[in-house]
Amino acid sequence: MKSNLLILPLFICTVLVSSCRKYSAGTGGKAQITVKVINGNVNIPRADVHVMYNATAFPGTTANYGNTVIADNTGDAIFDNLKRGNYYFYCSFVADSIVKEAGAFINIASKFGEQHVVIDFNEEDPF
Repeated sequence: MKSNLLILPLFICTVLVSSCRKYSAGTGGKAQITVKVINGNVNIPRADVHVMYNATAFPGTTANYGNTVIADNTGDAIFDNLKRGNYYFYCSFVADSIVKEAGAFINIASKFGEQHVVIDFNEEDPF
């Protein structure tokens, strides 16, 4: 009888700890994010789009980003197989000898599906 009394609290603690698991962003999931890179109403082709996993704000230009995807000719960069969590996307390009930077935060709350985010270099404060 005493062993049953010890098993029940251990079981309850295990269930509570496992149910409080926080999602860790990164690859290995089933979600997809398409990032559209624009400057006003002009698509920016072949831009390098960087992603920082588990970030909610601009981590800086020298941060160690988790992955980089080159946008296609229409300015779309597709990040596949993502898990639930927080993602910050960052991009820069040179226009008229001036480096422009912009970024966007997105949260994946569902295991499945596709989300879209736009990085617009024409915004007043891209961060």
